[in-house]
Amino acid sequence: MELALYQINQLKWVFSRYRTNQKDERNAGHFNFPKFHSIAHYPEFIRLFGTTDGVDTSHSEVGHKHLVKENFARTNKRDDFEEQIIHHITRQINAKAMDEILLQRHTNTHTDIDRQLEAKVTRPSRASDLVELGWKGRSDGSARDKIKTSSLAERIQTNGLLDALAVFVREMRNKHDRKLTPGHLVNRREDPSWISNHIVQIHPSMTCWKSEGKVPEDHRLTEEIVRCSPNWQGKDGDWRRDFVWVQGYEENGRSAGASTLNGKRVGQLLLIVSVRDHERQVNSKKKEGKRESVVYTGALIDISQPHGVPPI
Repeated sequence: MELALYQINQLKWVFSRYRTNQKDERNAGHFNFPKFHSIAHYPEFIRLFGTTDGVDTSHSEVGHKHLVKENFARTNKRDDFEEQIIHHITRQINAKAMDEILLQRHTNTHTDIDRQLEAKVTRPSRASDLVELGWKGRSDGSARDKIKTSSLAERIQTNGLLDALAVFVREMRNKHDRKLTPGHLVNRREDPSWISNHIVQIHPSMTCWKSEGKVPEDHRLTEEIVRCSPNWQGKDGDWRRDFVWVQGYEENGRSAGASTLNGKRVGQLLLIVSVRDHERQVNSKKKEGKRESVVYTGALIDISQPHGVPPI
């Protein structure tokens, strides 16, 4: 694409003799058009964001036909025809908006799919009581279900825990701030010491949803609880860590659906954790007018790596 754009830029002057010599705003004798400039950014946008799935130019073309051409036919073709077109469009939009308002008042706007998506959300269980697990002293004075990330790392001794939590919190902050970071630009080797004093909670299980049907057309979902619990069934230090399916994403140009398992991998839960981020605040749901720290919840999973298959 960059080569094609370079050739267009070098050869466009072949058409200069067909350009008008008038120098007014509409008929300038140059090639400085917004469309010509915007396509120069397309290669960069494709690298950053991938393809624009489900997007095409037919919508704008149809809009030009119905909003401009058809309304132009209703004008008297005089000098103020553009203003007449605007009046026609305004009246059409007002009429359609009123139709939608009347329709909304007499129909239920929520579909079964809307209700299903709203209710069937992955959610963790109540945080574990760390005093009962023997992770904290009873005279500590702090909350029974909260612990610093540094203390958690010493307790469970999972390789790369602080690194994983640092990447997780940083990416969740970007999502909270509505910033997009492409996967290949994520820095996963940054010094994680800044997260050592963050407060976390661990959860013994989480509720997930999986497809119930055996064919792709069947979108029914069924509830399933996966567990990652220390001291399982009262046995000190005996963890229960369930195995789960992990859906991969597109990486290095490879589609997640290209593999035999449609991009899925088997992984074992290592930790279900909630991290409290004091640098991000939201309105409190319990106390009106108050602000509280944002809480990010996620799962740390050890994904099995089949031989010869690119990593997720």
